[in-house]
Amino acid sequence: MHSKRFVLTWTLLGLSLCLSCNKEPQYPTKTVAVPYDETYDLARLYPELETSPFIKYDANKGYYLISEERQWNLSYTDTPIDFQTLTWDSVPLPSFLCGDNAGVTLTNPGVFIENRNDFPVYASVDAIVFNGKGKAEFVLSDNGTSLYLAQEDAIDRDPVRNREVQALGPLFRAPFADGELLLPSLSVRPNTLDEEAFTRKEEYRLQLTASWMIPLAFAGDIQVEGAPTLPVTLDGASLGAPGNHRHRIKQNLENKYLPFDCRITPVFTMEGKQPVYLDSFILKNEEQVEYSYEFCPSEDHWKATFHYLVSPARGRDEFFSKDHGYLRIWYTKFTANLENAD
Repeated sequence: MHSKRFVLTWTLLGLSLCLSCNKEPQYPTKTVAVPYDETYDLARLYPELETSPFIKYDANKGYYLISEERQWNLSYTDTPIDFQTLTWDSVPLPSFLCGDNAGVTLTNPGVFIENRNDFPVYASVDAIVFNGKGKAEFVLSDNGTSLYLAQEDAIDRDPVRNREVQALGPLFRAPFADGELLLPSLSVRPNTLDEEAFTRKEEYRLQLTASWMIPLAFAGDIQVEGAPTLPVTLDGASLGAPGNHRHRIKQNLENKYLPFDCRITPVFTMEGKQPVYLDSFILKNEEQVEYSYEFCPSEDHWKATFHYLVSPARGRDEFFSKDHGYLRIWYTKFTANLENAD
């Protein structure tokens, strides 16, 4: 009798050991800091701000598009009547402004004009700017160099005089053909106050030098392809994160005074598989968010990367400056084996 009980006891013990061998091994839940703390200024997000030959930088106006300088040398032997027209070639916009941007307006364009003439009396020069979006009319009132702006910015540019021409404001707005900013033509005609002062058959000269300065400040909504941030690299073995378990990556993001609200698209890529583009969200100016993503790898010894695509979403009508505004991503945490969390 005792021998039968002995055999039954050991049989049950062996069976329980076999069942325990088939159970999934338990892994502890743990959270570790991942060494990732990155700050992205405008030039780091969009390198073409520094590399494009059409983009310059001004301490007051930030990054801006510049046209080539054009010059007129006109002469008159009689009272001037007709307008003379000068045109510019189109300038390519930076790629981050070339998406579905039907609502975008470059809000503060300006044109530098140096006016020199030897007219016998005080004379103004009528000017008309034409673009596909309309026209702006103004007057070159005296000799010298002036910057004609859509809105006065109160910046001292001595000896350049600032002039306000509000009609310039709507000229540079989407849609832009094939990513090119269509630069307007400029037509001029001297407008003398005393036509009798002109001596017939005597030559009078008008010299004009002009170039465009169009800050990248914009207003309106835009949908464009994003610029990638540096990826966080995740290694399941070193993180103690086996396959068939749920894990989480978490980060803080902050838009610190960038000149636009950001559209952020998280991207998770498991090694050997296609990237997973997660739902985008808007990170507004002066906003900070905590973002987390949970995933479950199908096998052990997995590796993956996690990064963001960053693009302008809504312009704030502010200058793109080198020294003001950045996107920060920091406080990166990884939590393994969430199934075992209490």
